[in-house]
Amino acid sequence: MMNYLNVKLRMLRLYLSGVLTKLRQEAQFHKNASLWFVFSKTGLLAVDKTGSKDLDDMRRSLEYVGVKYEMLSAPSLRARYPSMSFDDSFSAVLDPTAGILLADKCLAALQV
Repeated sequence: MMNYLNVKLRMLRLYLSGVLTKLRQEAQFHKNASLWFVFSKTGLLAVDKTGSKDLDDMRRSLEYVGVKYEMLSAPSLRARYPSMSFDDSFSAVLDPTAGILLADKCLAALQV
C-alpha cells in the first residue's frame, strides 16, 4: 500500500511541477500576473512515529530541493501544540513553506 501511495504522490508532484511551470510561463507572459494568486501558504506538519520511513523520506526530499524545515521531537510538539496529545514515540517534520494550490484559480490560469 505504501509503495502504491508513494508512486501516486510522485506522480502528483510531477503533475503539479508541470502545472507550476505552465503557470510561471503564463505569469511571465502577463507581466502583471503572479504565481501567488493560485497558492495559499499554510505550512505542513507531518507527524509520525519517530524513525518512520515516511518522515525520513519527507526530510530527505525537503533537503534535496533546499527547503528549510524543522524536526520536532515529542516534547517540542507538546510545547508548540498544547491542545494536541503526543506520546514520546512521535516526532514531526514542519515545513513552513508548504501550502495548497487553489484548484479553481489554477484551472482558470491554464485556460487563458
